Amino acid sequence: MSATVEWKDATCNRRIDEIESRVPVSRCRICFKETEGSDQCLLSRDSCSGWSNETEQAWTEPFRDDTDNRAGGCTYQWTAECA
Repeated sequence: MSATVEWKDATCNRRIDEIESRVPVSRCRICFKETEGSDQCLLSRDSCSGWSNETEQAWTEPFRDDTDNRAGGCTYQWTAECA
């Protein structure tokens, strides 16, 4: 049983499985990047999961968002890469 990704693009408001592609997608992965540079953002700041067609799961590196009552915080960017 496969799960349907409920990701929505704010510009077109469609589910990812409804987007037509001229190039077949055979694998995807999720990546994140921390861009604030605050000391409240710990461990990995830039990591990708393994590709979806690999036989073993490969997670992103761990990150820790240690925000508290101090000013600042962590800013993350996430992306799905497919090939």
